[in-house]
Amino acid sequence: MQNLMKITVTLLITFALAACSFSVSTASLSNIKTGSKLVKGEVKKEVRVFPTDAPLIFVSAHLNNAPEDTKVSFTWRYLEGEGQDIDSVEVESKSGENRVSSNLTVPDAGWPPGKYEIILELDIDNSKPVHKKFQVK
Repeated sequence: MQNLMKITVTLLITFALAACSFSVSTASLSNIKTGSKLVKGEVKKEVRVFPTDAPLIFVSAHLNNAPEDTKVSFTWRYLEGEGQDIDSVEVESKSGENRVSSNLTVPDAGWPPGKYEIILELDIDNSKPVHKKFQVK
């Protein structure tokens, strides 16, 4: 009788776990670079300090072990004072590509001098945001 009870409990637990939806992935971001130029979807020459009149600021990253249509969000932040979000962009990976990128255009008055960061995050359950910092002088 006890064996039947153990088997029943084991089966119930197994079915309960099988019914749960888990989204664990080994997808990750690496080789994150900021720069003033994008070549074939990637920043080749990293720039960490930009002039206030830089026309564009790019960020690129390698997307590793991710399925097609993986979403990556880029949140651009100005860190001076209380800090503020400047822009947020979400891109989707394409078949056969392992690079993602985003860019920001210079404001009409130029870039305010100071520290900035870009937060990159994969749209998967176990993703931790990656922070990439740069400066404008």
